[in-house]
Amino acid sequence: MEVNPQWARAALEGLAEGVCMANALGEIVYMNPVGARILGLGVVEGPPETWSETYGVFEADGATRLPTESIPLVRAVRGETTSDAELVVRNAQIPEGVRLRVSASPILDAAGKVVGGVVIFHDTTEAHRSRMLIELREAQLYAAKEELEERVRERTAELAVAQAALVRKERLAVLGQLAGGVAHQIRNPLAVIKNASYLLSKELDPENVTTERHRHALAIIHEEIERANRIIFGLLEYARVRSPASRDVEMREILSRALFELHAPANTHVESIVGEERVWVDADQVQEALSILLRNALEAMPHGGTLRLRVSPEEDAVLLRIGDTGTGLDPNAEAHLFEPLFTTKPAGLGLGLVTARTLAEAQGGSLSLAETSARGTSFDLRLPIHPPA
Repeated sequence: MEVNPQWARAALEGLAEGVCMANALGEIVYMNPVGARILGLGVVEGPPETWSETYGVFEADGATRLPTESIPLVRAVRGETTSDAELVVRNAQIPEGVRLRVSASPILDAAGKVVGGVVIFHDTTEAHRSRMLIELREAQLYAAKEELEERVRERTAELAVAQAALVRKERLAVLGQLAGGVAHQIRNPLAVIKNASYLLSKELDPENVTTERHRHALAIIHEEIERANRIIFGLLEYARVRSPASRDVEMREILSRALFELHAPANTHVESIVGEERVWVDADQVQEALSILLRNALEAMPHGGTLRLRVSPEEDAVLLRIGDTGTGLDPNAEAHLFEPLFTTKPAGLGLGLVTARTLAEAQGGSLSLAETSARGTSFDLRLPIHPPA
C-alpha cells in the first residue's frame, strides 16, 4: 500500500518535533511548522555553506559556530547518520537562542541510493535550564554540606582541645593538692633529720681518726637534705598557684627583678632587648614564671653562653622570647615538655615548665616552645596588655 502524500504531509505537520528535509543537491525542500517555530525561520534558499550563518547554528557550548560539514542535515545528505546531537540555534528571530536535541539520517530510494536527508529536532531549552538549575542546586547543597562538615570538624576539634584542657586542668589541680600535701608531710621529717645530723656533728671527737669519715657521711646527709628541700620547694611552688592580682605594669620592671634574683655566672652573657612595653598581669606570678625559664636556660649552658631576652609588641599582647645557646632539646622530649613529672634532669622533678605555663595561662597568656636546635632553645611567653573583657 502506497502512502498518500497528503497523509504524509499531515503527519509531519502534526508532529511535536521539528522536521526538515533536503534533496540530494543540498537544497532545503521542506520544514514543518513546528520546525520553523523552533528555528525562527522556515525554508531558506541557499547552499549548505550558508545554513550555519543563516539559521545561527552553534555547538553545544553556544559560542562556537558549527562548521558546515558537521551540520546533521549536511551529513545526512552525504549518507551519514547523526543520533541525539546537542546544538544551539541563535539568530535575529530568536536572539536568546534555543537548545536542540538533533537526529538525522539519509533518505534512500528503492535502489538504496541517497536522494536526500531528513533531520528531526526538538527544543530542550527548558529541560536544559532545569537540569542546569538542578546541578546548581546540587552544587550548592554539596558546598553547604562540605561547609557544614568542615564546621563540624572544626567544632569537634575545638571541643576535643577544650576537653583535653579541662582534663589537664583537673589533673593539674589534683596534682597540686597532692604536691602540697606531700611537701608538707616530708618537710617535717627532713627538719628532724637535719637537726639530728647537726647534733651528731657536734658530738664528734676531733681527735678520733674515724671522725673525718663520720663528718664526710654527715656532709652527704646535709647535701641530700638540701636536694630534698629543693624538690619540696618545687612542689610547693607548683601547689601555690593562686588567682592573679593583675595590674598594669612595665615589662622592663618584671625582667629587671627576675634578672636581679638570677645571679647569672660570670661566663654567661645576658642580652636584653626591651622597650617601654606594658602588660596587664600579676607581676609576682610572671616573675616566678620567668625565674623558672631563666634557671632552665642557665642549666642548659653549664659551660657558659648567651642568655637572650627580646620583648616585642603584638596586637593584643607582648611577646617575650627567652633563648639560650645550649645544645638544644632531645627530640623525644619535645612532645612531653609541659607534662607534669616529666624531666630530663637527673635531679629534676618535672614541674618547672608546668608551673611556668600554669602561671602564664593564669594571666590570660601562653607559654610555648619557639624553637630548639643544636644552637640552643627558645621559649615564647605571651602576656596580655589589656584586662580581660
